[in-house]
Amino acid sequence: MPFRRLLFCLLLPFLSWGQTPVEDLLEQGFQERGRKAIRLFTRAIRQDSTSAKAYWRRGDEYYRLKKYPLALADLNKSLQVDSAFSYGQVIADRGQTHEMMGNYAAAIRDFTRAIAYAAAKDPDLPQGLEQYYYHRGRTNLKDRDTTCALLDLASALRYYPKHYEARTLRARVYCRQGKYQAALAEYAYLFEKAYPGLDLRLEAESAADFYYRGRAKQQVGDSTWRRDSAIAKRFHYYPGKPIYQKGPGGY
Repeated sequence: MPFRRLLFCLLLPFLSWGQTPVEDLLEQGFQERGRKAIRLFTRAIRQDSTSAKAYWRRGDEYYRLKKYPLALADLNKSLQVDSAFSYGQVIADRGQTHEMMGNYAAAIRDFTRAIAYAAAKDPDLPQGLEQYYYHRGRTNLKDRDTTCALLDLASALRYYPKHYEARTLRARVYCRQGKYQAALAEYAYLFEKAYPGLDLRLEAESAADFYYRGRAKQQVGDSTWRRDSAIAKRFHYYPGKPIYQKGPGGY
């Protein structure tokens, strides 16, 4: 045996001694956010460059930091090193990244693949379909295909009627189409049946819902529209204003 190879074999136990296991690094990174999470995931990748999970986690974190090209590169790498690893989720996360980059055709292809994969993997109880349909519907809407968007949102709600974002997005579409009663019916379902006592979330991401619910109320003669309109103005919302999505794995 060549001397260098012999020396490496003798030193290998000492080289690996003291290293944090990859799974532990991934778990620690999952509990963190931002640069600290990125550093932990990068350490995991340095220890195991074939870990699809590590690339996936780091890609999702880059997405949250709005570093979409880096996110796309990691998600591509995750699929490259092990396409069998959580394929539906990874391909859907890549779809969200394409969506945020304005690559709508690529995003729709990825969501379609995620839908097909989930339906084939477990036909009786498919996992994630409500998410994938919602994401594809949202992207279709951005791509100015309202018909396909509404079909996808209907599919998302068929699998999970209480899907908050799918139902509020459909309400916005109805409002834009002048179907104000239909829009208000969506909000009524959420807050009277699905989530009694819950009001719209007082955060920037919900500003669009305050705007459209207020607009629908105004059109049907409901004087409380001013309250919703005032909240939308507080967040400086205007129709068509881009709304940042918090990240893959969420709505």
